[in-house]
Amino acid sequence: MKYSNEKNNEVEDLIKSTDVANFFSDVRKMEKSMEVPVLKTQSSYNSIPKFVPGEITQSNVGVLQSEDSSEELSLRHLLIFCCKCARMKILLALHRHCYKDVILPTLKRGVLNRIQNTKLSCTPACSYSSLGNNNKKKYIPRRSVLYVPGNDERKIQKVVSLDVDCVVLDCEDGVAANRKSEARNIIASCLGSLAGCKADITVRVNPVSSGLMEEDLKVVFKSEHPPKTLMLPKVDTPEEIERFTKRIKDILSDKQKAEKFSLITMVESAVGLMNLKDVILQASSLARSEKLFTLEGVVFGSDDFCADIGATRTNDAKELLYARQKIITCAKAYRLQAIDLVYIDYKDLAGFQQQAEQGARMGFTGKQVIHPGQIPIVNAAFSPSKERVQWATEMIQAFDEYQKSGQGAFVFDGKMIDMPLVLQARNIVSMAQAVSIT
Repeated sequence: MKYSNEKNNEVEDLIKSTDVANFFSDVRKMEKSMEVPVLKTQSSYNSIPKFVPGEITQSNVGVLQSEDSSEELSLRHLLIFCCKCARMKILLALHRHCYKDVILPTLKRGVLNRIQNTKLSCTPACSYSSLGNNNKKKYIPRRSVLYVPGNDERKIQKVVSLDVDCVVLDCEDGVAANRKSEARNIIASCLGSLAGCKADITVRVNPVSSGLMEEDLKVVFKSEHPPKTLMLPKVDTPEEIERFTKRIKDILSDKQKAEKFSLITMVESAVGLMNLKDVILQASSLARSEKLFTLEGVVFGSDDFCADIGATRTNDAKELLYARQKIITCAKAYRLQAIDLVYIDYKDLAGFQQQAEQGARMGFTGKQVIHPGQIPIVNAAFSPSKERVQWATEMIQAFDEYQKSGQGAFVFDGKMIDMPLVLQARNIVSMAQAVSIT
């Protein structure tokens, strides 16, 4: 396949655009780490990959494709830019870095197998077998992630009555500076009463850089019922993950070390976004070597991020499109959950629903909420309907029958079905089982 002059003009226009300018920074960083000039072209290379929306968005990143394909805009820009590189070894190098889920489906499996000697498999999005996990765990859905100030015991005790997936008891931004000590002590005392709660009870400690994190950890892990999940905010560099691991290793008892806790990190700055892949890799490496925690998700702290880059928050969040898509891509590349931004106007339920459904279509696995009234909306947005579950279950059954007969693509319910749709159907069934939809 060759680009026509018209297509070449399109590439040139895209390279000059703002979205692709953002990708320049990423690719330049990869150039430095790979010691390979990504931007040098090779005129003799004529075979360039084709963007296949279904392959990328449905099977690998977990995106639900919309009619205007707006959720794929930055991915299309990135792929065209990578095509401009026009060198197979660069595409393979990119595949080994944080964009592997974007690049992998565009290359023929036979070529990849011969060049990389790599065994390829189709792993559903969020299959919960991340780099950081030595053993597969039961999938913990986090469709709705509710923040509760750690110094408000009345609100903490109310969460047991809520149909929420994840409750975050907050020591950080939700607590005034002069109430931090009170918050961590109240959280430690309340963890026992929440032990039987069906929600995932998470504690958000203060950032590594704040000087408050160590005391948070000491207090909450002295509780008779220590938290099973920690959320670490404002992670900007891999070094912060290393410092966190050293501190927690000194604090945990031998019994607590054996049980492991779940770790969720937060992206809240431009530096944190650019370093996200390295942060994930460092956390995954330490999870394997130290065996203290399992890395399970990434949360987008949009308000701090907007303040950091000087953006103005809007209801449609277009100013955050690139950041949201990069978080999804990096998280899904390493089989982690991706938790979408907060919608601050908690009274605007219509606007909240629209943004929640958009996030689900983009590939996020859940969304942060700040008011109980938002919970049923976000749970519905990130859950397949019963009709959708039935469709997926029947389609998988039909696929299995056709596989026995040696057929590939087949017709189901009047539509042509191939592997990307089968993978999407498996994702739907897996999520339905996790949230008990039958």
